[in-house]
Parts: sequence; structure tokens; C-alpha cells
Amino acid sequence: MFGASLGSFVLVLLAAATFCVYHSDKKEKENQLKIERFLDDYRALKPSRYSYADIKRITNKFNDNLGQGAYGTIYKGKLSSECFVAVKVLNSTKGNGDEFVNEVGTMGHIHHVNVVRLVGFCADGCRRALVYDFLPNGSLQDFISSADNNNSFLGWDKLQDIALGIAKGIEYLHQGCD
Repeated sequence: MFGASLGSFVLVLLAAATFCVYHSDKKEKENQLKIERFLDDYRALKPSRYSYADIKRITNKFNDNLGQGAYGTIYKGKLSSECFVAVKVLNSTKGNGDEFVNEVGTMGHIHHVNVVRLVGFCADGCRRALVYDFLPNGSLQDFISSADNNNSFLGWDKLQDIALGIAKGIEYLHQGCD
């Protein structure tokens, strides 16, 4: 009797585990299909799509690490002999891909002097990356507080110009990126 109960329990447990694995795999395929459909529709717009192998080549096998962000690691890369890019390799994503789709959809059509441009993206399964124009002067914080500046203080006029540029970029983003 104990053996029959144990056998039934194991059978139910095995069936539940099979269902969970099947459902999880099905959900992941649905999410990937949703991303693929969006990317196919979006292809007519600007950013290029790269494979993960392309991303490895562009970043020279992730050789030049520029920094770590909340959502991934940023590497310096090269598209051609004179075209450098910053590649954000996103952390493993467990979500349904909405954040990635929103980022590509939003940043892909933004063209403003005060907002960095999305050049391309990678969506190979769960491997995702965003390819942006490379800004050789580093971050704004680095530029403002750099000891390399001959003037350790940039001056109020320069700081006001920087603040105005930031405000114009934010205004552009909030006004619908027209």
C-alpha cells in the first residue's frame, strides 16, 4: 500500500514537473516570437541588427570593458576602421522582452544632438545587446570632474551650456521625439 501511494505521488510529481517545463519552454518561445515579430516590423527603421557572433567580433571578444551598469556591461567596439561604438551587453533577461523591445523602439528613432544614438542591436535568443555611438570623451561626470582639464573648474558659462544641452535633450525625449 505504501509503495502504491509513493508510486502515485512520484507519478503526479513527474507529471507536474513535465507540465512546468513544457509551459516554461512554450512561454519562452512565445516571448521570443513576440520580439522577432517586432524586430521584423521594425527592420525598415534605422538601427542594424547584429548576431551575437557579430557582437563578439565588434567588441574584439569583449576585450575593452568601459564599465558596468545596472542592466549590463558596456564594451568599446569597432564597426569599421574609423567607426567606434559602445556595446551594452545586457544581463540575462528573465522577462518577456518588453523592456528590450521598448528600448530598441524608442532609442532607434531618436536623433538629437544631446541624446546618444542607437546604431544597432542584437537579439539572439536570450543574448541581447544594444550598440550605441561611442562618445570618446567618456561620461559627462568624467568630463566635468576631470583632472586633465587645464581648468579644474570649467567656468559657469560652460557649465550653463552643459546644463542647457541636458535640458534640451530631456525636453526632446518628453515631447515625443519629433
